[in-house]
Order: sequence, then C-alpha cells, then structure tokens
Amino acid sequence: MTGFETDHYEETSWLHENICLNRHGFCGCMNPEEGWALVRDVLALAPFYEGDNWDKVKVLLPTMGMRQIVIGWITNMDLLEHGGVFRCSWITDSGITLLCHLVDHWDGESDICDICP
Repeated sequence: MTGFETDHYEETSWLHENICLNRHGFCGCMNPEEGWALVRDVLALAPFYEGDNWDKVKVLLPTMGMRQIVIGWITNMDLLEHGGVFRCSWITDSGITLLCHLVDHWDGESDICDICP
C-alpha cells in the first residue's frame, strides 16, 4: 500500500478504499493525499460565486489550464456543478459528503469548512 501510509490510515480506510482507489480513479502512487488536499481546498471554496471565493480559486489554481483540468475533473466526478462558466460553480451533495470526509481526515483543519459538523 502506498500513499496512505500515515498515522491516520485507520481513520482514512473508508476514504482510501471508497474514494481514492475506486470511484474517482486515484491510485496510491506518489502522494494522493496532496491531490485530495487540493480537492478539499477547492470544494471548501464553493459556491465560487459568493464573496471573493472565485478570486481565492484563482490563487489556488493560478492558470486557466489548471482551473480547466482541476475544476473540470471535480465537476465530472459530480462533486461540483456549474452553470455556463466555472466561476458559477456550487457544491453537490456528493461533494459535501466527500468534503466532510476530507475535512475529517485532516485533524484540526475543520475551520476550512462551515458545512461540515
């Protein structure tokens, strides 16, 4: 097993088995946690149309190419939905579920999300 060899493995087994390896096609190579940290940070900014959230997305994903790939993938995984443009994206029910699992995975960082308990 690679990638999730951390002290949190027991707590992340659901995340690892059901999200990383299966539904979303992440493998355990290199460091999938870094990828999921990025997904977590993007989802936590949804809806992008509120306040300065879109500006924060542009800082997190500074090029249009990055936004196209990352937001497009997250949208294709049914975690975000958008109208005519990415800056109007909002989080889906599946996205909320994943975000809450990701926030729960990183102890002490629950302040990034106001929709998770």
